[in-house]
Amino acid sequence: MPLRRLAYDQNSGATSARSDNRDGKAAREYDLNFPFPGAWNAWGVFLIAYHVVEGELDAALRRNDELPLTEFAVLYFLYRSNGRLCCSDLAEKAILTSSRVTRHLDKLEARGYILREPDPSDRRVIYAVLTAVGYEAYQKALATFAACYEKHFASLISEEDRPTFIRLMGAIAHQPRDLGDSPKSKPGRGVGRN
Repeated sequence: MPLRRLAYDQNSGATSARSDNRDGKAAREYDLNFPFPGAWNAWGVFLIAYHVVEGELDAALRRNDELPLTEFAVLYFLYRSNGRLCCSDLAEKAILTSSRVTRHLDKLEARGYILREPDPSDRRVIYAVLTAVGYEAYQKALATFAACYEKHFASLISEEDRPTFIRLMGAIAHQPRDLGDSPKSKPGRGVGRN
């Protein structure tokens, strides 16, 4: 049930979101007014905005290209790495656990989009390799992604606001982390739809 409406009252600081059923009727209202004002409301808006954009991108890719957002991301990182990437590096770049990247690579390999090749010098290392069919699928999906990205994200941030947005998100993304040693505590592990 994707979220469709996000409301923020600048005067009161009240934030709410509404998700709609397929028939367009309101299914659920989300009250994002946390018990503490200010940064808590910013957190709520951030979470809902991420959910909305991710949901729109995933739905558009599935509808037009039969390719979930996570698998599109895998193809993207392979393309950006000259079509070949060690599976563990791919998992790191796509912010996936090794078991999740394996699952997505299985699906992409079944469609002929990638091949797996062992490293001749180290049998423990496997490379994912983008095929010509995978490259074509990526290029087709990229057009869908770009149109949806522009509609649901880029066009909503003005030229004047973009540097501030990048600075604020960069400060959050690049802050020092205190995650401990647990593999489950790595940033982004387990996020996403797939």
